[in-house]
Amino acid sequence: MLEDEFAQLKADGIFISVSAGNSFEQFRAKGLSYPASSSNVVPVASVDANGQMSYFSQRNERVIAAPGENIISTVPDYLYSFDGRTNDFASASGTSMAAPFVAGASTLVRQAMQFAGQSNI
Repeated sequence: MLEDEFAQLKADGIFISVSAGNSFEQFRAKGLSYPASSSNVVPVASVDANGQMSYFSQRNERVIAAPGENIISTVPDYLYSFDGRTNDFASASGTSMAAPFVAGASTLVRQAMQFAGQSNI
């Protein structure tokens, strides 16, 4: 359903970072969940604090890996205090925690290349 949109974004030079999936332990075989299996996106696997592939992280030859275990992030207010303030944090693991690292890094690399005079990145 999303392939046309992914293809257009890729053609427009937009980097798309997506979670590879968290089912490796279940299947014990290389592979990616959708949309990570799309050729128009960059799949992101999870690694632990030592840089080792996370036991749950799906993987294949196309993945980029980033920290994805015990990542502290914001969570919806209703999970904890339900006080109406955006001050709730929790630790989570998964390729969904790793993909934002790659998305952010890609933005910094793109900005640095533009600053250095590169175009059509």
